[in-house]
Amino acid sequence: MDRRDFIKVISTAGSGLVLGLYLPSTNKLIGKPVATTLFEPNVWITVQPDNLVKILVSKSEMGQGVLTSLPMIIAEEMDLDFSKVVIEKAPANRKKYGWQMTGGSNSVSGGYKKLRKAGATAREMLVMAASDEWGVSTSECKTQNGIVINKRTGKELSYGDLAEKASQQKVPKKPVLKDKKDFSIIGQNIKRTDTFSKVNGTAQFGMDVQLEGMVYATVIHSPVFGGKLKSYNKASVSDISDIIKIFEIESGLAIVTKNTWAGLKASKQIKIKWDEGEAAGLDDEKIRKDLIEASKEKGSVVRKEGNVKNALKSSNNIIKALYESPLQAHATMEPMNCTAYVQRDKCEVWAGTQDPNGARKIASKITGLSKKQVEVNVTFLGGGFGRRAFNDYVSEAVEISNEMKKPVKMIWSREEDMQHDY
Repeated sequence: MDRRDFIKVISTAGSGLVLGLYLPSTNKLIGKPVATTLFEPNVWITVQPDNLVKILVSKSEMGQGVLTSLPMIIAEEMDLDFSKVVIEKAPANRKKYGWQMTGGSNSVSGGYKKLRKAGATAREMLVMAASDEWGVSTSECKTQNGIVINKRTGKELSYGDLAEKASQQKVPKKPVLKDKKDFSIIGQNIKRTDTFSKVNGTAQFGMDVQLEGMVYATVIHSPVFGGKLKSYNKASVSDISDIIKIFEIESGLAIVTKNTWAGLKASKQIKIKWDEGEAAGLDDEKIRKDLIEASKEKGSVVRKEGNVKNALKSSNNIIKALYESPLQAHATMEPMNCTAYVQRDKCEVWAGTQDPNGARKIASKITGLSKKQVEVNVTFLGGGFGRRAFNDYVSEAVEISNEMKKPVKMIWSREEDMQHDY
């Protein structure tokens, strides 16, 4: 096999980036010979010979805007025309993309330096390619809107023109970052990249996934945390014709149907007996009483400043207040759902998850497949707030598909979603 058919993976010293270069099929444009090598200076960026620039985002989009903010950081350092950038979601792969958990409001702050360095690396390699092409020093070149310009002659080469030659350049160990005063993208009022797809209905959320031959499932959980299924009466739902199968799974009872309506109807109608376990009888009032009693005990001092006792004694007015709040669900707009397709040699998952690598690990454990055989496709999240950092719903979909040997879309009812929040 020709060496050009291989993907070369080179660690960039001190940067935590990966260099991947490869040659796709020949470009068929008529005219002068066209370079067919893609320029991939790191795992986030691809520059095609046709001037298309793709930027991958390895964080989950749940309305906070990472599909816009993170590509902006790279585009700034690359001097791209942001309106022409194609943005794609990265699949779950911790070895390739690092920590993909989205939470704690740290996507921008946590990725800022890394992504700036990724963009600056690409820009420097493109400039080096142009300087080689023109036989001038890199200091005689400047970049602007996806083009390298010869300062002396005014000649221009697009990033696409330079893709092949840039892929042959040595990766800079310490690329020079732009001065913040020269920023033209970061800090500007840039239109969100996901708005149009959400307005015209093409944005794919977990609920939108459709696969050929897909069946539907819903899961009923114990009304008490920690409870287990004792028995269920299939005859109680015998009048619902679209039921395919009912069976016990690790977390409760799965009902597989031909459509979502049949599943939701059956979940309300089926007769179930639960073993409520150690938490039997535990309710809001019991939890409230326990908390009130606990509040009377001596607490731990987290911070001490001044003399609180003396201040209270000398005060003319002492205000006391008791604040109470029951267990609150995250109440995301989109209930928990996941589509899974377990096959003999692979497992595919489609889910709005904040932890795609966690989902991958869970699917691997349930199916017995290696993580390399598990593909997690992250859709848009219809709200997250931390709830979708827990992949219990992914686990259920994979377990059900593993039993059915078919693609399964598992959807929680709104009632289950509110009652069994994490």
